[in-house]
Amino acid sequence: MKKLRGVLVSLAITLGIVAQASAGETFVLGQIEIIEPWARASISATRPSAAYFTIRNNGTESDSLISVANPNAKMSSIHNSTMADGAMIMVPVDSLEILSGQTITLKPGGLHVMLMKLGTPLKEGESTELELTFEKAGKVTVQTPILAPGAREMN
Repeated sequence: MKKLRGVLVSLAITLGIVAQASAGETFVLGQIEIIEPWARASISATRPSAAYFTIRNNGTESDSLISVANPNAKMSSIHNSTMADGAMIMVPVDSLEILSGQTITLKPGGLHVMLMKLGTPLKEGESTELELTFEKAGKVTVQTPILAPGAREMN
């Protein structure tokens, strides 16, 4: 039994190292880079979550992020948080143009991906997938670590 417990502890430590190593990952699709994707844990399946990442266009032409999907969310869309009449509001964004050489960061309080109508809650310490579709570059699926519900940045 002690030997099994030691193996389980070693496995847990190893998995923790692997989870940390995958945090901050960069995914490449042609000239587009998706840098450090992450999502917030949801409070419950009935509450939405949000995902964030940085997009860098290393190409010579502009491209546009035209859709985002998550296998656990019935609805996924790009939103922008802005101030209007002293209140923060979220406005859906049809597509997100990334000019040649431009870097755009999706972060709390600004551009972000809303993950709505979740099948199951997103749990801190786990990961989820985001399928990003670009007008020219095509589709890429990125593994996205899930951080605490109130996380403000990837650490």
